[in-house]
Amino acid sequence: MDSNALKDRFEGCLLGGAAGDALGYAIEFWNEPNIFATFGETGIQSLEQAAAQLNDTVALFSDDTQMTLFTANGLTHGMKRTGEAPAAHNLWLAYQDWLGTQGDESHMPDPAHPKMWLYGESLLHALRAPGNIIGALVGKIALEQAFDLSFLESYDLIVKAADSLLA
Repeated sequence: MDSNALKDRFEGCLLGGAAGDALGYAIEFWNEPNIFATFGETGIQSLEQAAAQLNDTVALFSDDTQMTLFTANGLTHGMKRTGEAPAAHNLWLAYQDWLGTQGDESHMPDPAHPKMWLYGESLLHALRAPGNIIGALVGKIALEQAFDLSFLESYDLIVKAADSLLA
């Protein structure tokens, strides 16, 4: 498989997971009757609906997507530095940086100089119900046909993360 096809797969997984997470985040603690009463028998169907439900202009993703992005960043950080499969230490550094985005920099070795580029993305400095799991992985092509991704928070950031996997 060529590197462009592999990059597209990584990107599709990250975007699909983020889109599914954003759909679910807007209604995370709702029961089925409430979802169906609000959105009809098919339930929530678009990122635009998810954004509107949160009284926002974009559909927000949860801590699950944040953690996925920091995990990918930790994996690529190690591979870029050594050319080999990353050590657990690189994931630990990434998770420390993620915790810093949640307001707790006490575990970061040097908060003024985070280890991962992702820490500098201001959109990830947001508390999003840590500990709750919602997500879906779908292919990039199916995702783009099913959803208008312009309503997904930080689409460009997710594509940048996917690009870094093969840079």
